[in-house]
Amino acid sequence: QKTMPKKRMRKKGEGFNIFNYAIPRLIFIVIFFSTVYLFTSSQLKASINTRELQEEIFLQRLLYSPKGLSFSDPATGRLYPGTIDIDKLKKDPETLEQAFAADEKRFAAKIQITDIETKEKHELFINKVGYERWNPLIKFPQYGKSILKSYVLLKEGDEIAKGALRIDVVIARG
Repeated sequence: QKTMPKKRMRKKGEGFNIFNYAIPRLIFIVIFFSTVYLFTSSQLKASINTRELQEEIFLQRLLYSPKGLSFSDPATGRLYPGTIDIDKLKKDPETLEQAFAADEKRFAAKIQITDIETKEKHELFINKVGYERWNPLIKFPQYGKSILKSYVLLKEGDEIAKGALRIDVVIARG
């Protein structure tokens, strides 16, 4: 068998042949790496927003802890969520302030308890100084505010009445 002699290109022909293969490869490599970069950057988040979680934990502690708003039976120690002990709040209005003293630098709350039948209102604060200072600043991203409204039972003495609860929580994130 006879083999065909290879064509030898001159220097000008070799340069064209190298660019002919190199340009599509470079374009493919650029497209590949830009796709990988865009995919990974879209999946990664640089910051995590925990504001909703902080508010939820604060509200759960306020409503369901023994030092919170809920009525606790002295004989059994059972906590009745959704039933607010007005006697405890009238006897010691600083109860909530003491329960949340550790969170004073980050949280402030205004709690309004309204008796639906008599329209009597009770207003309590957790970190009142912080609430009055941060509440006008909620339009800025360093501060967040959430409002919880709920219907509750109000226990005062042996009487139970229907009531409304409104909690305005202001959180300082900076």
